[in-house]
Amino acid sequence: MYKETTIRALIALIIALVLISCGSNNKSPPPLVSTGISSYDGITYPLANKQANSGINIAPASAHNTGPLFIDMMKSAQSFKRAETLQSGIEFDENGYPLSIPEGQMVESYYFTGFTKGEIPEGLYTVLYDGEGELTFFDADVVSEEKGKYVINITFPADGSRLNKSVTIRKTTPSNPIRNIRILMPGGICANDPLHHAASADQCAGNFMSFADHYAKIIYNPDMLRFLKDFSTVRYMDLMKTNNSIIRSWNDRPMLTDQTWTQLMLGNELNYDAKNDPDNWDALFEFGEHKEGRINTLLRGGVPIEVLVDLANRMEFNPWFCMPALADDDYIHNFASYVRDNLKPNLIAHIEYSNEIWGTALFSQGLYANVQGRKEGLGQLGWTGKRNAEVFKIWETVFGGTDRIYRILGSQAAVPTRTEETLNYENAPAIKNIDAIAIGHYYADQNLVSQDVLFEKNYSITYDEVAGNLPLYVDRGFSAISAEHFQHVAVDQVRAHKAICDKYVNDKGKTLDLIAYEGGQHLLEDFQNQTPNYPQTKHKTEYDEKIAAVEIYIAMNYDQRMGDIYTDYQNAWKENGGKLFCHFASPSKWNKFGMWGLMENLNDNPTPKYASVLRFNKENPKWW
Repeated sequence: MYKETTIRALIALIIALVLISCGSNNKSPPPLVSTGISSYDGITYPLANKQANSGINIAPASAHNTGPLFIDMMKSAQSFKRAETLQSGIEFDENGYPLSIPEGQMVESYYFTGFTKGEIPEGLYTVLYDGEGELTFFDADVVSEEKGKYVINITFPADGSRLNKSVTIRKTTPSNPIRNIRILMPGGICANDPLHHAASADQCAGNFMSFADHYAKIIYNPDMLRFLKDFSTVRYMDLMKTNNSIIRSWNDRPMLTDQTWTQLMLGNELNYDAKNDPDNWDALFEFGEHKEGRINTLLRGGVPIEVLVDLANRMEFNPWFCMPALADDDYIHNFASYVRDNLKPNLIAHIEYSNEIWGTALFSQGLYANVQGRKEGLGQLGWTGKRNAEVFKIWETVFGGTDRIYRILGSQAAVPTRTEETLNYENAPAIKNIDAIAIGHYYADQNLVSQDVLFEKNYSITYDEVAGNLPLYVDRGFSAISAEHFQHVAVDQVRAHKAICDKYVNDKGKTLDLIAYEGGQHLLEDFQNQTPNYPQTKHKTEYDEKIAAVEIYIAMNYDQRMGDIYTDYQNAWKENGGKLFCHFASPSKWNKFGMWGLMENLNDNPTPKYASVLRFNKENPKWW
């Protein structure tokens, strides 16, 4: 049951776990505490819009994310424990910090990669650490230094150059090694306005709380909280590092004391020999298009459960958890127990087993499901349906019912038959213990707006010619998004899945909801099908790469016509029976890997697609 307690208990827990540098190897579940109401020891948080029809996928903690969730940049930095440092023979503690560094060696972590002016706050960052040794900083000026603390000045050039920033441990004392590094944003918040960044105390009426002094209490970037408040549900798939995860047991979970919450190279801790794995992973390599290295480089990472629940409690949005594909029943049970005892009782825990496990081409979890399905004679989709039912049953048992949970079966929008195959594994009666079918509702993708379309198969065209006449190519891109495409994706696919939802009745006696786990435009460089004759690259350095098609896609995402497309698709979603729609994604960098963020960064002016989402939320409050 939900336990009433004060926020001071939470703060004590976080401080104890975050500031301890060399803890025990015992990773038993931490004490279960609740977080009270939305007033946190003098900080009052405006609550999320519970009537919003939209949810949001939050971008991962990473060194290249221009929409950081945390005020401590070290939690989104690269791991010290990467392949090259592992090969050097340096030993690390359980949190990812080196226990000693041989003469002539070092370990480095980039906390900003490829950033340009305006994407992240500039100014004086406070660096705190425990232990003894020597730190140096790449492309940041040290303003002051004292035991356990540096102040560094971070700036970016006005010419738009993209730069990297890193911290390096050059020396560490084995008896008291450097650990628990925190790199804290400049400024802070006003206690009565925690959703806006305050550069100094001058911007507050006597209630300024600096990040440097109150980081253990504030934790989150106020600009990101301000973005999240407009959504009723936040999907944690990327924050939990769901894709390609090899988390199996409760002891494998990310911890508050981990050096970073991005990805942790495993070394001998959790990594395993794929070809000798008891789950028969060698069968994965029967797929000709997959390489052995893809499996061998899987990582553990993600934001700890304590933080995921705390974030939802502060803003009072419904959290959407994605259970790791390899997680055992004990992990699922412990995870559900923590959520039961800590999530505010007025919030609904949305539960999904992994992410896009229906495929084999994207992520390793699909390959894993394929292997398990062949072993049990169920096929990939049959086994996926079976495992979904098992995972949901554990949650139901832990919660003593279904009133506080929402069970989601993910499926592929383009192939509705896969949904029914998953529901009816081994020709058994349909899975009963689910509440919703979720699809990835994407449109306007790179296959439609292909380079053949953009450049009309003109192999002699140059990057400069494209850049010099960008409006022409943007017009050409929008012309490719036809009425036929809209009918197929926005109407026909949605109606097909809605018909499946209406056909099945769950254990509550209700038909299934149709929701979207992700969705939005899908423009990115098509690496698999790119033609080398096209004007791919103007110049390429370690930090920057400009690609003609990507420049066009970025311009399309800033165009009002993209906002109009979002409005049309959202209207069609509602008209054809869709409910909750989790857009992909929160502000993040636009580049050749995609223009996923509704904005490029938290300081960006609202883009047309973001404005469309906000307007649709306002004009169409939750209709179900």
